[in-house]
Amino acid sequence: MYADIDAEIIYDNLEDIIQTLREAAAKLLESSKAKNIDP
Repeated sequence: MYADIDAEIIYDNLEDIIQTLREAAAKLLESSKAKNIDP
């Protein structure tokens, strides 16, 4: 998908990437609970 992205860029921004994924997962879980959807 992102094969043309330099690995160094990913490593340099890994903490931000992980934080963004955590926030997205938390919002998804919160939304699922609010709608009574079993994740």
